[in-house]
Amino acid sequence: IYMALFNYCDKNVTQLYTVHGLKNNIYIPLMFCFLPDKTLKTYIGLLKKINAVGINLNKFVLDLEISMHQAINIIFSITHIWGCRFHLSQAWYHKIQSLGFAQEFNFANDELEKWLVHIFGLPFLNPIEVLRLFYGCEIFSRSALGGRLSEVRLIEQDWHWHRD
Repeated sequence: IYMALFNYCDKNVTQLYTVHGLKNNIYIPLMFCFLPDKTLKTYIGLLKKINAVGINLNKFVLDLEISMHQAINIIFSITHIWGCRFHLSQAWYHKIQSLGFAQEFNFANDELEKWLVHIFGLPFLNPIEVLRLFYGCEIFSRSALGGRLSEVRLIEQDWHWHRD
């Protein structure tokens, strides 16, 4: 679907936004929405249409687009927003590549490799435990990271610490 979207859709379509529901631990696709852009205004319009159907939405798992996070907070008064683990890891890996660490990551037993493996595991933990482990574990200590504290700050910026 992703590749076909750009090959076969109208030039005014920028994004295929999918909405899934969770029923009996199974994710079910509910809506496929073609959107012209990724702006706050567009996301608010989409959420108003979803809200008009009368479905009580109070939990969201999203990618890292701030505009959608803002739109949800505007349209739905009581919500819980979680970041999508796939999109978070994808964003981190792209950042690692842009900083030139992808090649360094391939070396066995390197401190950076150990650190990155642990970082990529953080999204699978209970959110309450993430802060304690991120700042409390030896693998994340200043001595283990050496001169790589700037990378820690980049990870901190990408992670939504204030979310549930």
